[in-house]
Amino acid sequence: MTAPLSRLLARGTAALGLGLLGLAAPALAADPATFAGEEVTPAGNVIEATPVGPGLYTVAVPEGDAEQYVEVKRTIPGSTLWYGASAVLPKSDGSTAPLLTLESSPDGSGDSCVGFESLSDTLDQSTFSTRLFTTTKKPACQAADSLVLRTAATDVPAGRYQLVVWEEPPLEEGATLPDRSVTVPWAALPSAPPDDLVPGTTYADAPEVTAGTYAVHVEPGEPALVKVPLTWGQHAQVAAVSSTRTTAYATVGARWLSPLGGVLGETGYSGGPTTTELTLNSTPTTAGWATPTIAWKNREGKAGDTPAAIAGDYYLSIDTFADKATKDGVDLTLNVGVVTDYPATAPPYAEDPPALPYVDGTSGPGSGGSDGAGGSGTAAGDAGREAGTSWTLVGGLFGAAALFAVAGVVALGRRGRTG
Repeated sequence: MTAPLSRLLARGTAALGLGLLGLAAPALAADPATFAGEEVTPAGNVIEATPVGPGLYTVAVPEGDAEQYVEVKRTIPGSTLWYGASAVLPKSDGSTAPLLTLESSPDGSGDSCVGFESLSDTLDQSTFSTRLFTTTKKPACQAADSLVLRTAATDVPAGRYQLVVWEEPPLEEGATLPDRSVTVPWAALPSAPPDDLVPGTTYADAPEVTAGTYAVHVEPGEPALVKVPLTWGQHAQVAAVSSTRTTAYATVGARWLSPLGGVLGETGYSGGPTTTELTLNSTPTTAGWATPTIAWKNREGKAGDTPAAIAGDYYLSIDTFADKATKDGVDLTLNVGVVTDYPATAPPYAEDPPALPYVDGTSGPGSGGSDGAGGSGTAAGDAGREAGTSWTLVGGLFGAAALFAVAGVVALGRRGRTG
């Protein structure tokens, strides 16, 4: 299985930024109900950063030159902090180039927790944007007492985005777990008459699917999400075909998103379809989209890719080439499989984790414990559900056709420590 040239080029150009691409970005959707989560109002300066605990939040986009600051305090020694953001963007009107950036710093020091390498992957044909980060790749961030998250906007109209925060306890000493998943075996899937399925436009309205065949209509450039529950030791795979034919070049691809948002890196598979993209103006073929096997050690993969290291609901986001060739939409048949690669092996945490804040806002069993503020959350991932330094850009969330743009370095004063 190889990635098509068009997708490799899209991934390669994402880090070049909006200015070099010469593209205009869409405006942010204004509907405050787009995402689930508790409303939170960040502070306007780094000294008074608003404390937030593990949870799911909706936040108003900062106006003009305003900046937003929240602080995530570590409450469990040796824990891993997860944090990210998602937003839905309407189609570009060609007149503005909005940019919303998310940055993080250990203890508000001004040092960066994630570098430019994390901007190498995008949802390049969809209006749905999402990023997720952990502290595992930077020792200073993994050891910090807190993270300060900063959000700023350029030319972004009024709207809301979703912020997610989770604190994951360390493992018990001497814990043994399955290795990281690099390639998964493609399993033969039975064929059946398809059931009609309407994809969602955000996490909250994405329909849940299990193994089966589904007929889906996708509008070009619009978010199209379906939800697939996975537990430890399982992977999901989708074989896609399209009955839509065009005379001009047009493609359909897809990305997998984690239970906390963020885009998984492309997963290799053995056997199965030979491409990850449908080309609608050429000979009909089958595309394959697979997740890794869900495993705790998947966090040991490449920096910048969201790891499939949590059990829970994964989302397939279908990206359709937006052009007059596809103005009437694209009809797809999806053959979905959930494959158990080995018996579920949940990570043996040293203590109960806080509730995992599923991005669709659903609830379930779990400890839900947390010191400090906490937004809506659910069980911890089927471990439950079965003075002059600078901040380096972590995630440019919104850019043309949902590209994540690189904006350089933003200078901030060093945050004073109190207490």
